[in-house]
Amino acid sequence: MLGVVPAVLLFTACGDEGGSDPARGDAPPENPPPVDQEYRASGTVLQSPDHGPVLCAGVAESFPPQCGGGVELARWDWDAVEAASEQGTTWGDFELTGTWDGETFTVTGTGPPSRPAEWPAAPAPDEPGGGDRAGRDPEELADIQRDLTEDFPDDVLSSFPDEEQGVVQADVVLATPELRETVDERFGEGAVVLTSWLMPVSPGS
Repeated sequence: MLGVVPAVLLFTACGDEGGSDPARGDAPPENPPPVDQEYRASGTVLQSPDHGPVLCAGVAESFPPQCGGGVELARWDWDAVEAASEQGTTWGDFELTGTWDGETFTVTGTGPPSRPAEWPAAPAPDEPGGGDRAGRDPEELADIQRDLTEDFPDDVLSSFPDEEQGVVQADVVLATPELRETVDERFGEGAVVLTSWLMPVSPGS
């Protein structure tokens, strides 16, 4: 399976325990994105007897598969795509285009999934957002990763301490300028490198 963010996030993460709703974000965001901006994302779309169609942030390795977090979809039509179905669960891998209001992804187009992106290189200390990475040992990076997950549960989909680069790499639903600024203020400039799951689509592209 393929996706625009690293496969460690989209296709190997396990579902949450306890049968909770796989879609993230119960409360509206403080700074919702522009409703007329379109975004693109690849991943597994899955619908089960427990929930409607969701673009999964993680897929548990079970049969049928289970969604481990993600975003709810509106205007999704299974009749318009090829998908697998078993035991009341329907799923498939797609690249979606649509709008995001901070809670629901409204689909405007579908296509085959794109290739996963590499984890980005951290900015150099003298580059914007680079900061000073000197002295960040594995224990400090682990603390940053834990606090990031606890402080931004509706934004962070996956993260890990990148000891080689001295930063925490994090996939988030949408890496807005406001979120980047808040994370830098909380952990120090350049301590966390954010990768956006939803990628803005330029007009005419």
